[in-house]
Amino acid sequence: YREAGAVALLVLVGYVITLAPTVTLWDAGEFITAAKVLGVPHQPGTPLFVMLGHVWADVVAIGQYAWRLNMMSACFSAAGAGCLFLVAERLLAGEERLLRIGGAAAAAILSAFVFTGWQNSNETEVYTVATFSVAAISWLAVRWRDVRGTARAPHLLLLIVYIAALSIGNHLLALLAGAAALLFLFFSLCPAPSPDPRPGRRGPPLAGDRHLLR
Repeated sequence: YREAGAVALLVLVGYVITLAPTVTLWDAGEFITAAKVLGVPHQPGTPLFVMLGHVWADVVAIGQYAWRLNMMSACFSAAGAGCLFLVAERLLAGEERLLRIGGAAAAAILSAFVFTGWQNSNETEVYTVATFSVAAISWLAVRWRDVRGTARAPHLLLLIVYIAALSIGNHLLALLAGAAALLFLFFSLCPAPSPDPRPGRRGPPLAGDRHLLR
C-alpha cells in the first residue's frame, strides 16, 4: 500500500503540473455549472458527480471554482492509478520484488498518462471518477479471491456491489465493470469453490490459500 500511495502521488504531481487553470472545452463548463448550483447536466444526468463536485469545491476552497473541480478529477484519476498498481502487483505475485514493484508501477503510470486519460484528468470530467470506480472494483475483486472462504469475503463482495451501484450515478461505465467482476467471480469459483466461512462449517482451505487462513 505504501508503494501504491507513492505511485498515486507521483501521478498526481504530473497531473497538477499540467492541470487546466480554468474551464476547458466540451462538457467541462456544463459539469462545473451543475456542480455549483446542484443542477442537472445533460442526459442521463450525473447526480453522484454533481454532489461530489459541489462538496469538494466547498471543502477545497483554493483557487477558482473551475480549478478546484479540475483538481478533483486529477485526484480521482491518481487514486485510480494507485488501485491499478495494487492489481498489477498482485498479479505479479511470485516474481522478484524489483520486477513486481517496478512492473506494477510502470503499468499504472503508463496507463495514467495515455493521451485520453491524461486529458480527462486535467479537466472536469466524469470519466476520472468512473476510472477510480472501475479500478477500485478490480482491486476489491482480487482481494476477495485472496480471502474467499473467510468471514471477510462477503464484506468485500458487498462493497463491490455498493461501489458499482453508486457509480451508475456518475457514468454507466460502471455497468461494464460489474459484468467483468461477475465473470471474475465465476471463473474463480468454478475450479475451486469457496469453503463455508461459518464456524463449524468450514471445509479445508484451498491449496493456494492456506497461508491466508493462518
